[in-house]
Amino acid sequence: MITTREENQTVAFLNDGICFMKEQQEEAGVLISLFGDLTSKVEHEIHDELSALIWNDVQIMLDFSNVSYIAASMVSVCLEIQKKIDVCGKGGLALRHLPDAIYDEFENMGVLELLHVLE
Repeated sequence: MITTREENQTVAFLNDGICFMKEQQEEAGVLISLFGDLTSKVEHEIHDELSALIWNDVQIMLDFSNVSYIAASMVSVCLEIQKKIDVCGKGGLALRHLPDAIYDEFENMGVLELLHVLE
């Protein structure tokens, strides 16, 4: 992962630019904008980034508006992070701006009711 840091913002290029993530502090927590194809090649790095935020007791908002594809394993990462939040009682996770194809993947896996999805 290649990481650059600017004022309240981190840009991480994962696996040779296949996907990248911007992290910005907001009043209510951290906004993470995901871009590109969320394949199994980036799942471990994204999982690790999100897991680290849980222990800081922050609200995590994942913005999917620029995601064109999500692998089932990445849907599982979101579900696993939500379960960790539920167990430790710290922070929160919300998903927003899911394009239709991304929403359908969550729906097909039957996990929408387990996650906080904003319109």
